[in-house]
Amino acid sequence: MDLQRELRKGAKKGKAKLLQRYFREKLPFMGVMIPQVREIAKRYYREDKERKPNEVYKTVTKLMNGRYHEEKNLALFILQQYNKHFDVVPFCEKHLSWFDNWDLTDMIGAGTIGKKALRDKRMIKKFYAWAKSKNLWIRRLAAVSTLPLIKEKNIEPAMKIAGMLAKDREYMVQKGYAWTLKEAAVIDTGRVVKFLKDHNSPRLVVSIAKEKMPEKARKSL
Repeated sequence: MDLQRELRKGAKKGKAKLLQRYFREKLPFMGVMIPQVREIAKRYYREDKERKPNEVYKTVTKLMNGRYHEEKNLALFILQQYNKHFDVVPFCEKHLSWFDNWDLTDMIGAGTIGKKALRDKRMIKKFYAWAKSKNLWIRRLAAVSTLPLIKEKNIEPAMKIAGMLAKDREYMVQKGYAWTLKEAAVIDTGRVVKFLKDHNSPRLVVSIAKEKMPEKARKSL
């Protein structure tokens, strides 16, 4: 399957402009919507579910080195499909520099990488290490990778990483760990409220973190 050709078939210039404004990135868009990109990945997977890891990784590498945002989305959707047959996370870890915007970071973190932590707790130590990275996107990745754990009511890694990032001035990092605090607050509102007060959290972080809190807790912040 010619994946770039499949993407071009679904490209629309009008959509490209809308996506460019929404994502606010320098990386150009073709104008292919996410459901279409996901469907291409599924068709590629159904075409040959028994592809060897090296073949899949070669395809993914080509897409990640492509010009358009949708090519990178497609690469990650393909990894999600083949993660059913072999562990793609070590490959992702070797290429963390690929995840250089919020969409890709959140997609791989809250998805493939974060879900591995549910079955392999050693991943959590890696998240802590990533939180110390000089690369802002890897720091954001550290935070959002705890989201699958939060869904299983384990908020400890998220709270620890939020503490590690509490003084981070990067807007996208703040939005990343604030997202995890918002989800953690559903499980333990009081603890998140205390965290925000103790760390004198930035207005942006507080605004996001309190979105799902009861009214009384929101008003206390």
